[in-house]
Amino acid sequence: SRPYGAANPSFSATITGFLGSDTQGAAVSGAPSFATSATASDLPGTHANIVPSLGTLASDYNYKFQFANGTLTITKGILTASLAGTVSRVYDGDTDATLAQGNYVLSGIVGTDVVSLNDPPSGSYDDKNVGSGKTVSVSGLALSGTNADRYILSSTTTSGDVGEITKATVTAGLTGIVAKTYDGHRLTVRAR
Repeated sequence: SRPYGAANPSFSATITGFLGSDTQGAAVSGAPSFATSATASDLPGTHANIVPSLGTLASDYNYKFQFANGTLTITKGILTASLAGTVSRVYDGDTDATLAQGNYVLSGIVGTDVVSLNDPPSGSYDDKNVGSGKTVSVSGLALSGTNADRYILSSTTTSGDVGEITKATVTAGLTGIVAKTYDGHRLTVRAR
């Protein structure tokens, strides 16, 4: 089998029917050739014949060769979701991440197939601390679109070092009443 959109794999054959103690290594040289009508655009669920022929096969033991067709099954194409850009927030003590459609990349779509990702709007940072290049993880990924039935996701989760948590701004102020009895000197207030 092979995934939709991929090149056909290399084919191989099993040779059976040797007599007595004869082995393939001793009785046969060369290899068969193979043909198939399968192309990269064949849809998942397609079954194409693999047709073997003599190729360079030969036998010094006077064996003749009889060929049986094989079957190549086309399975769903495999798409990979990844994260891009920057997912940024101001420090607030939690690990919630907010993502946008532009933070997602979907790779492996064949030709002009119409497939999209559900682009979950939320994920999580690996920790709550300020920093850049932080790992953001997202789960619950799913495919949609006219041709989504031709594919599966390699994983319904993804992560990437796209996170950034910036420092929170702290505003200092005074509360209460500062009082002093007049003595001709200025009042000095120092914050600690």
